Amino acid sequence: MELEKFNGVWVKDSTEGDITDWLSFMGVGFVMRQAAWAMSYGKGLLKHRLAIKDGLLCEEVLVGVENEGLWWCGSRAKLDGSRHKVASFEGAPLVAVQNYWREARFTERGIEQALFTLDGERYATGVRSISEDGNTMTTELVSYNGDVEYNIKTVHLRDMEATPPVMENMPSFCPITVYVEPEGSPYTKSAISESLEDYFPSVDECFNAMVKFFKELKWPENEKESTCEEVSATEFVRHITHLDDAKADGFYTADKDAGVLNFSYMRNDAEFVRMTYHVHKDPVRLEVSATCASDEGKLACSHEWAQR
Repeated sequence: MELEKFNGVWVKDSTEGDITDWLSFMGVGFVMRQAAWAMSYGKGLLKHRLAIKDGLLCEEVLVGVENEGLWWCGSRAKLDGSRHKVASFEGAPLVAVQNYWREARFTERGIEQALFTLDGERYATGVRSISEDGNTMTTELVSYNGDVEYNIKTVHLRDMEATPPVMENMPSFCPITVYVEPEGSPYTKSAISESLEDYFPSVDECFNAMVKFFKELKWPENEKESTCEEVSATEFVRHITHLDDAKADGFYTADKDAGVLNFSYMRNDAEFVRMTYHVHKDPVRLEVSATCASDEGKLACSHEWAQR
């Protein structure tokens, strides 16, 4: 099996197995389970994208929250079996986002992965394989609840019209682990990085780099053009023209002493989302908190922009 065949955008075609029991185990209520069944568990709607190069795997799922937005959320892994922490968005927003330890490796069967709880308990094992023609991706997952096993098989079809993702442009290419809902955080449903001190020895260096990033931000997948207006020493505005020619503005206020950058995105004279970027010290870490209407939207938006 050629590893490069996994690269691409994949659309869910079918889900079968112990789905009802597994969703119950994951805390999904009866009404939501029925709604998921009625929608064939996302057939034709849920997307997955993968990019693999030099033994590095970046994978993301498209998390869509009604009336709030779409976010590509995922993580990266070396396919050498090493263990690393990830935030899993599989099944979101139906299934709650969780932090796990993950191991991944490429074998004759395909991409084999194992997930463990942060306490080290086995949570799931699975293998993802590609058909000979390279257009069908099958994932066979076993999830564990003590001695009980839930077997689930999902099939994705290659999106022939989608441009394969460029690894370096994917949020999951971020070399630092980003996980959700850190203990002791003053924010709700936020995402936080692990230590950034290998890249930024001080809070000031990290904060300055973050401000520079947003002032120079170019986002061709969503924006036709953008300009930055310096309002004051602590405020700047990004004036944005989207691909559909709609106008928007991003207002930023920087408090360097506190290590906090506040952001408000305005479109059609209405605030769409507000975000806080907080650079912590000892160690240097970045925490992001979004103010979407739902918890699912907050987590997905916060996680993606912490990675970016």
